[in-house]
Amino acid sequence: ELKDQQTVLQSLLKNKKQLVSQINEKQNSYQAASKEYQRLSQQISKIFKELPSAQKSPNTKLPAFEPKGNLPLPVDGSIVQGFGKSIHEKFGTVTYHKGIEIEADFNAPVTSILPGAVEFAGWLKGLGNVMILHHGQGLYTLNAHLFKLNKEVGETVEKGEVIGFVGDTGNREKPGLYFEVRANGKAVDPLNYLSTERPSAIN
Repeated sequence: ELKDQQTVLQSLLKNKKQLVSQINEKQNSYQAASKEYQRLSQQISKIFKELPSAQKSPNTKLPAFEPKGNLPLPVDGSIVQGFGKSIHEKFGTVTYHKGIEIEADFNAPVTSILPGAVEFAGWLKGLGNVMILHHGQGLYTLNAHLFKLNKEVGETVEKGEVIGFVGDTGNREKPGLYFEVRANGKAVDPLNYLSTERPSAIN
């Protein structure tokens, strides 16, 4: 009977160790992902500072952008990650999301939410295929994790024109679009432009 109890205790201890090990692995994995997100955020900020239009006065030839809150999503899908501060419920780690993640079908068309010009089109580690559009007056949009780019740097686009197609490039496990809006160098909540007014900004 004592042996049976010892066997049960050993089994419980073993299970507990395995559980603790799994939690530690998940926590380490999440912290690594959080650090990678910070690296990407810094990389994107550097790219925005180096864009041709950021080196001179805003391109007044481009049309002024429309009032906030009435623009369609750039892709037909579901928003699975919002903008702003996110606290992990288990680990308490804080991440600041400078854009939104939209889950969508692989190869679904991604459109420009406003008229603009392509200022960056290429591959970035962690983000895959990326396109940055300048819409005038210091307003930019960034589209990442694209399977295919449909435009090149220097080309102009109309509102609703296809600029690329949804992929799972970069760090994405499922097909989807990472989408940012930047106004005068600051990342702002895309939902300010795409739906109800929710003023917020991250430097």
